Amino acid sequence: MIEHARKVLSTIGLQQWLWFGICAILLMLADYLYNFPVHSVLGRKKIKIGIWRKAFVAYSGLILLVTLLSRKSVPEREPAFIPFWSWAEVLQQKDIGMLYDILLNILLFVPFGCLLKMAFGKIGLWTGWLVGFLLSMAIEVCQLAFHLGMFEWDDMLHNSLGCLIGCAAAAGIQRVLSRHRKG
Repeated sequence: MIEHARKVLSTIGLQQWLWFGICAILLMLADYLYNFPVHSVLGRKKIKIGIWRKAFVAYSGLILLVTLLSRKSVPEREPAFIPFWSWAEVLQQKDIGMLYDILLNILLFVPFGCLLKMAFGKIGLWTGWLVGFLLSMAIEVCQLAFHLGMFEWDDMLHNSLGCLIGCAAAAGIQRVLSRHRKG
């Protein structure tokens, strides 16, 4: 896995680094604006962003880097509109490489779901699943539009499952911590 990360980082071209720089600047600008003093009906109020929200924004940027910005344009490929086709490959063809890809897609969004729950607290599990699904759908549509990969329903399902797992894990951690504080 570390070798794969090195390979991905070594294939990032100047265009991807420029996009990454633009995203980093936009994230810093969003952080600055979010922390900017805001006038409200009750007077001047400073809104502070917590460490969990900063981590959530940073990890979201990492997901975009890995899934979009680090990829080079590829020839147009046929989209995979059939759900669970990857599982058919794993079960029928005994394709371990495909199983590895499925697990990586799930694992990529587990921290995203965990940080989402920690950053925004009262998000329910299904709302977390929906946020993961919508982010994944946006990524897949961008991959299709800009020829950066193959549009796959399975990726959206696996990513949103990972987000759901992360939200559930964070909810469990929050429950344990709240019981520990009370007791």
